[in-house]
Amino acid sequence: MTIRFGAQVRLGPGDRKRLTLLIDQDPGEIVSFVQLQALMQRHRKRFPGVSEDAEFIRWLMDREWNRLEPGSGYRG
Repeated sequence: MTIRFGAQVRLGPGDRKRLTLLIDQDPGEIVSFVQLQALMQRHRKRFPGVSEDAEFIRWLMDREWNRLEPGSGYRG
């Protein structure tokens, strides 16, 4: 389960695994939503263009961000 406290975050094992599969590397030590957002934006840029594959990967990244972002109501 991912733990949140204010602007801080600690990724749970399941969330870390999903992000690892999505970005094709371990996300490392993420301790804030600012770091998480920067990570997602950086990897989102790896898939430019309008191909179906690129659109799908960006959609998956947006889905993960929306699930984990502050105020999303995510409980684990």
